[in-house]
Amino acid sequence: MVALLGVAGLAIGVIAAGVGVASTARESLEDKSWMRVGSDHAISLVGTSSQTFDVPAELHATRIAFTQLYIEGNIGARILLVDPKTFADGGRWRDRWADTSLSDLMAALEKPRPDGTIPVIVAGQYPLNEFISPADYFKNMRTVATVPSFPAMGQFEGMLITSWQWLAQSERRGFVQQILTTENPERAVQVLNAAGETTGPVLEAKTATEHLPFLVVAWIFAFFVVLGFALAAVAVVTLLVSVETRRRSTAVAHALLARMGLRSRALLATHLVELAILAGTATAVGVGGGWFVLEMVTQRLDPYPALAPVPQPASLQGVGLMTSTVAIVGVVLVAGYAVRAAKRAKVRELLRA
Repeated sequence: MVALLGVAGLAIGVIAAGVGVASTARESLEDKSWMRVGSDHAISLVGTSSQTFDVPAELHATRIAFTQLYIEGNIGARILLVDPKTFADGGRWRDRWADTSLSDLMAALEKPRPDGTIPVIVAGQYPLNEFISPADYFKNMRTVATVPSFPAMGQFEGMLITSWQWLAQSERRGFVQQILTTENPERAVQVLNAAGETTGPVLEAKTATEHLPFLVVAWIFAFFVVLGFALAAVAVVTLLVSVETRRRSTAVAHALLARMGLRSRALLATHLVELAILAGTATAVGVGGGWFVLEMVTQRLDPYPALAPVPQPASLQGVGLMTSTVAIVGVVLVAGYAVRAAKRAKVRELLRA
């Protein structure tokens, strides 16, 4: 049983680690792509005549504008203008990117201050609000939040995010405007053109970041998942052989216990308890080991560590639920088989035992 426990725990651990790392690689690719583009698609606006930040009502999208600036040490930064009311409609966001939710961040940008200061979110690893002089766009800047990264940050070291409403049209001159959307970009372009907007190239998150390094990591650990299922099959076969090997000895024990008045339900319960302890231990050890490996290798396997955001380990909740479900079903089936086989054992087998 110790060998069986080891094989089962190793199988579950390999599956958990493989699924976790492969999922982390794919999610990290999405994160970094969205961070560069801002959403699934970014439609450039060429010579827009719009004086507002509204988008056509039939579009599930948001309008942004940005410009580039350099601060001390020739550090590249970006100023991003967003519409707090519609940014969640077109921009991509995951709550794990920051300690504050997107709704709270957008609400902070909308709150006016009696002193006339402009609310700004600082993104990146540099305190940009300390380097930018009062003459650079924001004469009275007030930091309302600081986040490690933010969509549409591109490859810049940092970014300042504020609302369109705090900058007049004359101050927005020179800003590049885009429409962020998760919808079909062809339809979005048609709607924008019909509304009088001249559109330029369409940027896609799928092609914004080189896929191959992430896919190589995902493929390698997907193979580990296949290897884990092979080990799981070995563990199942070993368990069945063990049950069959012990069938005659357990049949004698069951016959004696039945003579003493022990019911079949109680016999089944003893098998269930024994197998449940075995399956529970293997599941806990396997999932725990997979989680430990995932935590250790997640950031070390990042193909582009300089590109935000930092990869976050994928959830193993699905693996844990699947493993627990299979373990419960397996325990019930194997325990039922063991009791049934022992009860149906022939007399000559009991005498031979």
